[in-house]
Amino acid sequence: MPRDHATRGFLIHLGVYVLVVGLLAALNLCRNPGNIWFIWVLLGWGIGVAAHGLAILLQRSGRREPEYYRNQQNRHRPWQTRTHGHVRRKHGSTTQQATRLHAVSSRHTR
Repeated sequence: MPRDHATRGFLIHLGVYVLVVGLLAALNLCRNPGNIWFIWVLLGWGIGVAAHGLAILLQRSGRREPEYYRNQQNRHRPWQTRTHGHVRRKHGSTTQQATRLHAVSSRHTR
């Protein structure tokens, strides 16, 4: 068994896939050979195993994800920018300023 955690995880995933699909195929062919349904499990789960393998392959090839996804500061809403712990809206007011303005304007409309 490889020492690398990612490769070990993929091999376990692949082994469970082969085992379960083999058992389901045997069950399907023994009980109801006229209606082949295990192929859907084979295809659906196979897509997941292939995606897992592709992710490992891309990781090994040294490809990196785009800068946008690596940057943790891009986790806010796109119409907002961050300044010193306050969220600044694109039109210029911070959330605290907007709250104060709303409170003042609601007092005058009563």
